[in-house]
This record gives sequence, structure tokens and C-alpha cells, in this order.
Amino acid sequence: MTSRILIPLLRSVPLRAATLLVLFGGSCAAQSIAAPVEMHLPLLTKVIEYDRTFRVKIDKVVKLGVIYQKSWRPSAEVFDELVSVTSRASFTVCGFPVQIIPIDVSGDVDVHELLGKYSVDLVYLAPVRGVSLEEITRASEEQHFRTITGVPRYVEEGIDIGVDLRNDRPLIVINLTAAKACGADLSAQVLRLARVVE
Repeated sequence: MTSRILIPLLRSVPLRAATLLVLFGGSCAAQSIAAPVEMHLPLLTKVIEYDRTFRVKIDKVVKLGVIYQKSWRPSAEVFDELVSVTSRASFTVCGFPVQIIPIDVSGDVDVHELLGKYSVDLVYLAPVRGVSLEEITRASEEQHFRTITGVPRYVEEGIDIGVDLRNDRPLIVINLTAAKACGADLSAQVLRLARVVE
């Protein structure tokens, strides 16, 4: 795979993303995520294909854990959008079908302990309130799953890969330290296209 696949995807998003942000800019979910799920999720999963160690650990299906809060509407809406996008027959990760594993962190839960109950390959973090990102990143390092998000700020706090907008264009954001800690080996091609934080 070359960056010729990723660059057109980056260029195809801006106008549609900007339009949706104008339409839905009043909701908390739209303010929390940089671009709608249908825009940023395919980009995030395309970046995962540039992780040279990810594909070898997959057994027939990619288990995608989604951390969200069912009791908080903005988070629940992002979860619903994600389920809708991944339910399309054409949606795959590294050519594998995707199995969604809902991980509701509403209420008083130990996120690290909760993640220990699941065998996931990839975790998507929706907008959440009062949740320790440190617990998520610690579990990621121990269990070697990758973490992705549509909330750029979460990448600064230890999530592996996210999407931001710059001049109405999607910008990949990678926390290289966090990605390496969970076992990711991202190619130089994707790192050149991203804003890297360490």
C-alpha cells in the first residue's frame, strides 16, 4: 500500500466535513469531534493499515471496542453513528470484517478492569466525561490493542491516533509515544502525512 491511497481520502473530506460541521455545529458531539464519524472513521481505519504489526494479530475479524457513555447523549450519538458506518458491507479494516464490542463506561466503573474483560484489537474512544484516559492507555499497553478517536485533544492525552481539521481539511494526529507503547509500527509514509505528538 502506498500513500497514494491515503492522500485522495484526505482530499475528499474537506467540503463535506465542513458542510456537516455547519449543519450540526450546535450539538455537543459535533463540538467534541473534529469531523463527523462518517468522515473520520474511514480515515482512522485507513491509517491503521499502515501499522505493520496490526494485520498479523487479526484472526478473521477485527474486534473494535467502542468506549462510550450510553447515559450521555453526545457520546451515545457518536456510538450510534459509528455502528451505522461499520454496518455497511463495504466497511472493513485491513480487509477484515468488523465486530463492534460496546463498552459503556457510564457510572462508576473501573475502565482498566472493564477493558481487561474484552479481547479487542482496536478501541475507538467516543466523547466521554469523567473517564481516566490513563486507564485506557495503560490497558492498551498491556493488551496491545490500538486506540483511535475523533476527538483531537484525546491524542494529546495518550490515545494513539485521531483526526483534527486544519483549514477545513482533515489532519491525522498521531501520539507516537503511545502508539509505540502498544506495539504499533507505523510506516514513515503515514507519519509524513500526520501531525505527530510525543
